[in-house]
Amino acid sequence: MKLACVVLFIGAAAMPAAAQWTATGGGNHSGADWTPANGSTIAGVHTNVGTFTVAAGTTVFIEPYNGATFGSVEVQANTGIVIAGILNGDGRGFLGGAGGPDNTTINNGDPEGGFGGMGGTGPGAGTGGGNGPDPCTVTTNCRGGGGGGGSGAYGGAGSPGGVGGAGASASPCPANGGTAGAGGAAVGVAADESTQRGAGGGGGGSGGEANCCDAVSIGVVGGAGGAEIRLIALGGTMTISGTVRADGGAGGDGATGVGCAACAPCTQGGGGGGGGGAAGGGILVKAYSVTIGAAGVVRARGGAGGASGGGGQGANFPGAPGNGGGGGSGGRIKLGSIVFTAPVGWTGDVAGGVGGATATTCVDCCTNSTPGCDNDASVAGPIGTPGTFNMVPCTGCFAPPTGGGGGDDNPNGKHFFNDTVCSARASAGSGVLVLLLALGALLALVGTRR
Repeated sequence: MKLACVVLFIGAAAMPAAAQWTATGGGNHSGADWTPANGSTIAGVHTNVGTFTVAAGTTVFIEPYNGATFGSVEVQANTGIVIAGILNGDGRGFLGGAGGPDNTTINNGDPEGGFGGMGGTGPGAGTGGGNGPDPCTVTTNCRGGGGGGGSGAYGGAGSPGGVGGAGASASPCPANGGTAGAGGAAVGVAADESTQRGAGGGGGGSGGEANCCDAVSIGVVGGAGGAEIRLIALGGTMTISGTVRADGGAGGDGATGVGCAACAPCTQGGGGGGGGGAAGGGILVKAYSVTIGAAGVVRARGGAGGASGGGGQGANFPGAPGNGGGGGSGGRIKLGSIVFTAPVGWTGDVAGGVGGATATTCVDCCTNSTPGCDNDASVAGPIGTPGTFNMVPCTGCFAPPTGGGGGDDNPNGKHFFNDTVCSARASAGSGVLVLLLALGALLALVGTRR
C-alpha cells in the first residue's frame, strides 16, 4: 500500500504545471486552446496558445489603454488562429486630448474667448488648438471660439483641427477665432514587423462667451487611437472570415458659442473648432498560411474629425461658427505568410478619417458689410491621410508538422515559439513513463512474494 501511494505521487509530480495567464494580463497558456467569450476584453502577450478562436457571432474587445498599460494584445498560437467573429480594437489606443474648458469669467460686461482643445497623446499626436483672442474691451466686444486640437498620425501625417469661429459685436474688433492645432507627423516603419497603438486626436475647442450672459460651453474629448493587435502562428494556419479592426476614434466636436437673447450692443461668442480625429492602430497578421475569406476584413482606419461648433445666437450680430476638424491618419497593417490566399483585389483597409462636418448656418445673420459683424461660413475639415498596408517577410515561419508529435516534426527542424510546448509534452510523457516503471516494479515485487 505504501508503495502504491509513492507511485501515484511520482506520477502527479511529473505532470506539467497549470497554465499561468489572465485574459488582460497575458501569460503562458501551456498549449491549451483559447476561445474568449462574447463581449469579453483581452490584452497583453499570450504565448503557447493551441488554437486561438474568435467564434462567429461573437465580438471580443481589446482592453482600452488607461494611460499606462493595455490597448494592445499579442497572441502566439502554436496550431492556428481562427477569426470568424469580430476582434475589435477601435478607439482602444492612445488617449484623445481634452476639450477646451469653459471660460466663465465675466468682467463688467467683457466677454471671454473660448479655449482651444488639447492635443492627443502618444507618438504622432497633434498639438493643441489656440485660445480665442482676448484683446477686447467693453467698447470693442468680440470673443472667438477656441481652435480644435490636431489629429493623430501613424501610417500617414495628421491633419489640423478646426479653426475657432470669430465673435461679433456692434463695434469693429479683431474678428478672429482660435488657431487650429497642427496634426502630428507620421511615425513608425512600413516594411518591418513593428506595431504601435494609434495616436489620440485633439479635443474640440470651447465656444466664446457673450458679453452680457454667462453659460457653459465646453469642447468634448478627442477620440482615442486604434489598438495594437498582433496575431502570430509561425508554424500554423490563420483564417480570417470575420473582422480584425483597430480604427481611430472621432475627434471632439467644437462647442457652440454663447449668445445673449437681449443685450445692446451685444457680442455673441464664436463657435469652437472641431478636434482632429485619432489615428488608426497597428495590426500584424503573421502565419505560415493565411487565408482571408470572402467577407474577411482587416482594417485600421483613421477617426473622423470633430464637427464645428455653431456661433452664439442673440438679439443681433451672431457669432461665427468654427470649422470642422481634420480626419486622423490611417494606421499600419502588416501581413507576413508563406502561403497566402485571399479574394482577388483584397487589401488591408487603412483609409484616413473623414473631415468634421460644418455647423448649421445661423439664423438672421447680418451681412459681412455691417461693421463689426462676422458671418464667416463654416468650413468642413480635411480628409485624413491614408495609412500603410504592407506584405512583410514571414521571418521564423515554418511548415506545420506532418506527424503527430511536437515542434521537431516539421521538415525545417524548427521549434514552436519557445521550448515550453516541447518541454510540457516531454514532462507529460516522462510522467507516464515513471508511472509505468513504478507499476512494473510493484508487480515484480508482488510476484517475488508469492
